[in-house]
Amino acid sequence: MANCLPACINSWSGLYDLKGSADDKILIEDGVQVPEAHKRFWNIDLVVCEATGCNKGVPFARKQYVKGKRQAYDTPIYVTKEQKAYILKLMKQDVAFFTRFGLMDYSMIVGVYRPPPGFTQQALEQSFSHLHSIPHASHYKGDMTVLFVGIIDFLQAWTRSKRCAHLVKACCAPPPISTIPPSQYAIQFMQFFQWKFRGVAHPLRPISAKPLENSHGPKESEQRNLEIELQKLKLMIASLVEKLTASEARVAQLESCLI
Repeated sequence: MANCLPACINSWSGLYDLKGSADDKILIEDGVQVPEAHKRFWNIDLVVCEATGCNKGVPFARKQYVKGKRQAYDTPIYVTKEQKAYILKLMKQDVAFFTRFGLMDYSMIVGVYRPPPGFTQQALEQSFSHLHSIPHASHYKGDMTVLFVGIIDFLQAWTRSKRCAHLVKACCAPPPISTIPPSQYAIQFMQFFQWKFRGVAHPLRPISAKPLENSHGPKESEQRNLEIELQKLKLMIASLVEKLTASEARVAQLESCLI
């Protein structure tokens, strides 16, 4: 998770662990860590109370935790149209890679930071680094946010224990469940974030657009051109990786036919 979130932000407006299932949860809300209160199968009283809708036997901490889980699943995330397209494109490449190797149950870590008025540009400059995901700044209906996203916990294979857990959760757990085969998980994951990210927000000025003395000087202009070239190269590399992944999958398919 450290390679997705910048270390310079120590008070998140919201930090979410999202799978596109009933397992979604809020980790931090308004700078305060949300304590986890899990339901265990051996706690029969709690299981029965929640199943029947009787909240008298449900602890307050558990009620707040469940409320946060529903909020994490239902609340949309507002980004610009371009930001949504960029994020989903990278997600598609990653998810295709995970599916190829039979991986599932991965999560999207989403960090939402609302900088103080007048400090948005400073927050962008401090958090901009190649060591973690890039910041996505936007504003929607007066709400100005800086967003960080990244996929975590992606080494879980579709094992026998997960197959057994699937049978149990399919009968007892609230849908949608996250313990499903990799191909199904990939489809559910992508469809959820296609809905979750709403590309209706408005962009902020890019970092390089900050007014400075002699902002039109040769150094600033050269730096801007280098940034543009860097972004083009990143997109080109992403496209080549996608094509390489598809080619390797085709080679494996043909080899299996020849055996």
